[in-house]
Amino acid sequence: MQNQLTILKIGGKVIEDETRLKKVLADFHAIKGHKILVHGGGKRASQVGEQMGHPAPMIEGRRITDATTLEIVTMVYAGLYNKKVVSQLQSIGCNALGVSGADANLIQAHKRIVKTIDYGFAGDIDAVDQEQLHKLLVAEVTPVFCAITHDRQGQLLNTNADTIASTLARAMSKQYKVELVLCLDLPGVMVDPNEEASLIPKLDTLSYQEYKTAGVISGGMIPKLDNAFAALQAGVEKVRICGPYNIRTGGTSIERASKATFSYQSKGSLEEDAIDLLKRLIETPSLSRKEQDTADLIENFLLGVGISAQRQQNNVWARSAHWDAQKPTILLNSHHDTVKPAKGWQRDPFGATLEGEQLFGLGSNDAGASLVGLMATFRHFYEKKLPFNLIFAATAEEEISGPNGIASLLPSLGKIDTAIVGEPTEMQMAIAEKGLMVIDGEAIGQSGHAARNEGINALYIALDDIKKIQEFTFEKISPLLGPTKATVTQIQAGSQHNVVPDRCTFVVDVRTNELYSNQEVRDLLNKMTQSELKARSYRLNSSGIPLDHPLVKSGLAMGRKTYGSPTLSDQALMPFPTLKMGIGDSARSHTADEYIYLSEIRAGIRDYIRLLEGVVGMSAYS
Repeated sequence: MQNQLTILKIGGKVIEDETRLKKVLADFHAIKGHKILVHGGGKRASQVGEQMGHPAPMIEGRRITDATTLEIVTMVYAGLYNKKVVSQLQSIGCNALGVSGADANLIQAHKRIVKTIDYGFAGDIDAVDQEQLHKLLVAEVTPVFCAITHDRQGQLLNTNADTIASTLARAMSKQYKVELVLCLDLPGVMVDPNEEASLIPKLDTLSYQEYKTAGVISGGMIPKLDNAFAALQAGVEKVRICGPYNIRTGGTSIERASKATFSYQSKGSLEEDAIDLLKRLIETPSLSRKEQDTADLIENFLLGVGISAQRQQNNVWARSAHWDAQKPTILLNSHHDTVKPAKGWQRDPFGATLEGEQLFGLGSNDAGASLVGLMATFRHFYEKKLPFNLIFAATAEEEISGPNGIASLLPSLGKIDTAIVGEPTEMQMAIAEKGLMVIDGEAIGQSGHAARNEGINALYIALDDIKKIQEFTFEKISPLLGPTKATVTQIQAGSQHNVVPDRCTFVVDVRTNELYSNQEVRDLLNKMTQSELKARSYRLNSSGIPLDHPLVKSGLAMGRKTYGSPTLSDQALMPFPTLKMGIGDSARSHTADEYIYLSEIRAGIRDYIRLLEGVVGMSAYS
């Protein structure tokens, strides 16, 4: 039987209040079994930043962790607050060890990929070293995590403490029976924060959606609850939200709704079912990392039409009925997360508004129509005996290239030979796709007074390197994607007008073709520059599929054209040949009043079926 592990997350307000902190730590110490504590401290870090004359930069209400802010949060989180908690635990007999993600390489992360906003040195978690944590727990050590991680290349990162607690709970649930406890200022989730009797004792996915729709649950509580539900879906046994005076019992129990409470009645047509599901998906908000409600819809839709679905976090997948391990496997994949609604919407982005043949709504074109189209195609072939296996996967976090999307699911799917990735291409065939890499450059000089001939100006070094990058030509030019392109998009140096800067940083946006790996491009650029160039990640490489591949040959026989796609998708994370082909027009994606034509959905389903029937008709599959 698995050992019990309790993971408690507390915020900075608890640490600041000596009375509450002592109560929380005493109750935490009294919990039986292994324990891990995670703490934040954002408010104190903000205060220190203001005292130092560097208030945290903000964009759209979100903290931006620039280099100075990173130093401040590291001092507060990993220093003052972490050691305060550890010392008090030691004083009551709990053998605590203060750690960040960098210590013993316990949590590896990457600098958040820039899509619309650059959050600076904000970290998104890639992996947890379960074995190292397990060794600490077996040695009767209680780890106390601050909200700092690292990228294994020497860069510290600021990572949300709720996310750390949830990720640790998910990772350790493979070895332990984990209870995740999130400690807030209030006794739990409240209908009225000023009325203690309004505590919600139990919250499941259905009631959560109802409370959100009614506006009872809003603001900062939503990401906390999203993390809580994500932990449950990933195998964590129990999740509770409580206050500082009820961490051992009580509070709000977070539960998944029973599948028996869901039912989907087929309308009798693959096409009409697909359109009906798309409307429901539009009406259910599913921003990246907040997709649990649409995952519920998809999972229970499949169950309702007689297909046994499996779930990993917010990824839902199913195998064809006549599975044969000796046959090759084709993955049908699209994503169900969306970006935030763009400015300028004239309709409700979550309204699923039908005007004639146009269905308006966020995610309708990107990539809801492709998702429901591939699901209908999977249903069409589900019971058929084919020369290949089919897997359908509706995945999460595509819009942010997040770690809990297709990349985390692929190991569970087994060997995949090829994939159709559903993205809006007007049902033409994107047989190659550009990759993405973001590089942080740093030039090091020597400080000196600008009025005298002193120092080595790091800014000049950086400008010289930037000019080299600007003028550099990558020799290998793709007939589909054109040349690989490196563009310097940001630069920062200096703090005073009369001081020669000893450090200059800049950012390079790299779009690779299929003839270069991201690692190769970084090495080429680094070799010719004085500045140190560090890639934030190498994971989003260019991808493609040969012209003689059976999927492409089938599409060509249908009269479909091939082209190279400049836009990035989950293809970049798939280490096998992939064809990007989907319903809708890429030009509509992420726009206000996004829409799809119902006729496009019906025609797209028929074309997907024809495409796979063409592969069935070939004498060999490879």
